[in-house]
Amino acid sequence: MKPEFDLSHIGYGLGTDAVERAAERFAQVCAYEKRRREHLNDAEIAPLRARGAILAEERTAMRRDLDRLPRESGISLSHRIFYWTIALVFVLSGFAFGYLSLAPFGFGPVTWLCAAALGVVAAFWTDRVLDTWSGRPAMLALTSVGFVSGLACLLVLAHIRGYILMLDLQRSVAGADADALQATVAEATRFYATAGPRLQIFFAMLSVAMELGAGLALHEARRTDSLSHDLAVDLRARLGVVEAELVQVARRIAYLAREADIFECQFRRDFSLGLLHGAERHSVIRFSQALLVGSLLAIAALGPCRAQGLGVLLGDDLSASSGPKGYERATAYEQNTIAAAEIIARLPEGAWFEVRGITDDSFSRPYPMLAGTIPVNNGRLTLLDQATAARLRYASAMRNMGSSMKPTFTETDLFGFLISAGETFKLSPQKRHILIALSDMRHSMKPANIERLNVVPVASAIKAVRVGHAIADLRGVEVYCLGVHAVGKDAEYWRTLREFWTQYFAEAHATLKQFSMGRDVPDLGRPQ
Repeated sequence: MKPEFDLSHIGYGLGTDAVERAAERFAQVCAYEKRRREHLNDAEIAPLRARGAILAEERTAMRRDLDRLPRESGISLSHRIFYWTIALVFVLSGFAFGYLSLAPFGFGPVTWLCAAALGVVAAFWTDRVLDTWSGRPAMLALTSVGFVSGLACLLVLAHIRGYILMLDLQRSVAGADADALQATVAEATRFYATAGPRLQIFFAMLSVAMELGAGLALHEARRTDSLSHDLAVDLRARLGVVEAELVQVARRIAYLAREADIFECQFRRDFSLGLLHGAERHSVIRFSQALLVGSLLAIAALGPCRAQGLGVLLGDDLSASSGPKGYERATAYEQNTIAAAEIIARLPEGAWFEVRGITDDSFSRPYPMLAGTIPVNNGRLTLLDQATAARLRYASAMRNMGSSMKPTFTETDLFGFLISAGETFKLSPQKRHILIALSDMRHSMKPANIERLNVVPVASAIKAVRVGHAIADLRGVEVYCLGVHAVGKDAEYWRTLREFWTQYFAEAHATLKQFSMGRDVPDLGRPQ
């Protein structure tokens, strides 16, 4: 008698094995993809860190140069002329007093040299003291000493003038009286005898006030250096640019360092959600079968592009030509980023997409910005739609990434981007490929620089591209060129630019669906 098979045990075993195998494959796929992303990100992080180190050194050097510049001042040109005039008058006066003091000693021509040195020595050292002790106490002390000395000079002269006025009055009252005149002469003799010490005090205080005044005026005139002011303004502007780029580099490094972990968390979450949705669709009695179905659906979600046959590659122009603002008061780069987010938000279920930056070296150093897939199964829970949630999440990530970056690349390598896109499409088995370039389409590198021309020479440019082997292999690819703005160019340039790219994509065996200044989002879910 033949033994009977227990089909219930066999079904249970098959279901358990299928779930375990699905979980094992899930872990393998997650680990491989995480390692792949880590390696790609490490390759990009290394040059970013080198660039960050260079920017940090440049920032330190500029700050050091700013510290070494003379202190700026807001004094106008007329005030500088005033201070230079005061300093010159005081220095010449000091020279004259020095000559008067040394001339009676008969030093000859040496007297002039010594007088010149006496005229500038005190002013020079006063200016040096203020430069060395450039604080309010030093300035207050020297100003106070100069003020007191000048005031003392005025008091001494006032006393002498009063004595002279008294002598004039006595002489006028004496008239022809011989005794009175004799008394007046005696008083005048006594005045001259006592005026000498007073004049010594006067000239000493005058020299101090005059030399300190010359030094203070010289210091005020020198510290108002317009050249240093302009240099400081230029350095501060460059420092702001360097610091902004340094922040952008640091932000990009931080994102790349965590991108693999973010992917793993997101992948595991989607897998768990798939299991929960599968359990919701089936009864508790058939729980084992629900696990099997949910696991298979989660594994199928790893390759929705193969099921749906739709792959979308978007290029976001990161060159400086995307920086000008239009009447919308937004740069072309900002509008391109918004358009990319809208395109992602309207991708059909099962679509795979990737966003790459168009840089100055798009082929040898691709600039990945965002990638993902839209789940095939929307799910039946009204409060949690996987496909809609994925679209909103990816669109939000695109907008956040776009706001954290700036178009700073000086050149535009469109040919490299197109060749790299063609190679990517070759590696995927999708039946339908879509390429969307959000760019002004002004290639500015070899073999055909078409950005700096007034009119694109279509024939010669296509020939140069052929000779340079820069025509991409885009067989069967649908191409959309959006945001081809005309800022800085005329209508004739834009027309010849469109003619050039039409012929280029024809030779690349691609189908150019749209070449437009606008950024209207195409309906990618409907076959064209």
